Amino acid sequence: MNLFNEIKPSNKHNYYLSNVQLQLNDSNVEGLIYALNNLCKYSYKRLKQINCNNPKNLEKRIFNIVNSIVGSHINDLKELIVLDNDNQFIDFDDSIYCEDIEEYVHQDNDHYYCEDCDKTYFNSDNFITVDERYVCRECKSNYNRCDNCDTWLVDDDTFNTDRHTYCETCFSDNTYSCEECDATFDNNDSCNCEEENQIIYSYHRKKVDLLNLKIDYEENPITYGIEIETDIRKHDKNLSATAIGQKVLDLFNDNEIILMEDGSIAGFEIVSTNASFNYHKQYFWDRFFDSNIREYLKSYHSSNCGIHIHCSKKHFTEQEQAKIVCFVNSEYNNNFIVQIASRSTVYSSSYKKDKTLDNYYSSNRFEPINLTNPNTVEYRIFKGNLKENSFFRYLEFVDSLNLYIKSLSDKKNNVQYYVTSLKYENYLNFLYSNFEKKHYSNLFSWLKIKGYEEYHNKIIFINNNKFSFRRRFKSLCA
Repeated sequence: MNLFNEIKPSNKHNYYLSNVQLQLNDSNVEGLIYALNNLCKYSYKRLKQINCNNPKNLEKRIFNIVNSIVGSHINDLKELIVLDNDNQFIDFDDSIYCEDIEEYVHQDNDHYYCEDCDKTYFNSDNFITVDERYVCRECKSNYNRCDNCDTWLVDDDTFNTDRHTYCETCFSDNTYSCEECDATFDNNDSCNCEEENQIIYSYHRKKVDLLNLKIDYEENPITYGIEIETDIRKHDKNLSATAIGQKVLDLFNDNEIILMEDGSIAGFEIVSTNASFNYHKQYFWDRFFDSNIREYLKSYHSSNCGIHIHCSKKHFTEQEQAKIVCFVNSEYNNNFIVQIASRSTVYSSSYKKDKTLDNYYSSNRFEPINLTNPNTVEYRIFKGNLKENSFFRYLEFVDSLNLYIKSLSDKKNNVQYYVTSLKYENYLNFLYSNFEKKHYSNLFSWLKIKGYEEYHNKIIFINNNKFSFRRRFKSLCA
């Protein structure tokens, strides 16, 4: 009995009929074989469209699709699916039965498979093509490009300097080793090993040590690293940038911060190690804000300075990262974000208003939320500031927004839920309902000054009296 030659190339209609037949577990062996191969042909067609050319992987993924639909009883028919060396199906007599499959893309339920972890996705936006392979964003962290020849490399095959990642050949052609300290540098960089006590490092020549500072009772908290861009005040010409930098270093413990040059500013960048929110608030910056350092440095009154806050990415799922991006880039939230970040020009024109939960990722690291760093979510929206209450207001907003995002239910298919929940007034209701004012004292004080506390009270009153929430709130904020 050979049914394969009688089966026409599978299409969407045949696929659904076969799906139903297999789920009913028809006892007719011929019918099961017919339905099984319809299903496999359709799966084969979809997999070929994403260039899955490895016979073993192709066969495995066909079984994944089939088993996800019809259950374990299909394993009894596993020997019926065989691939030849050209990735074509063959029947019992080794004759190819499925060659020229018609062009078709199923628009609603296409499966996409990461060729590294074999996870299934339903949206091709989750994928990045790595050396002609489909790899999900999570697995992409295992790869790097050579900065010189653009070849994709597995992490173990990379050769690095402080500035660049190379393949073995390009590393040999584009770097040198210092004879004094044996460190390796790009050909255009010089070694400063003679400077034993470096004060201000060249941009990205040194990375801050990760100390994971936290308070004893905290268990696995979100940690934050903070970058403050500063300019040197012009009125005191007797002190060099190095001398001022030493004053800053003296205000911290060893390895808590480093100072780095930045071509966009006329001073240096203060880069902190990572620490929990409570550690930053209670210990980290005490001596810095109690000092007279603002006599030598400025940040708010410099047009190019900003504050960047990095959050440990391991605490956020991909969907939570997407929600952060959508909240901050929302056109609806734009005025609120610009107000709280104290930037009215630099980033307001850079907001990407087309961000959605399915289209949120960007390889541009200069967007308001930068996700290109492998280990951190970076908020880049804030204007530079050396005032204690403004500095901590930024940090309190980031921490509270992170907690709000993590509090939202994961309703992947409920678009309206996210449209509503990612509006700033819902964040404010969460904030006022869940935290004492002393916990986010600087943020709550700022909200009161700006009138948001009054709006919040009126929102609660309106809700209790069953008036229109959205219309009333918009009129209050107009």
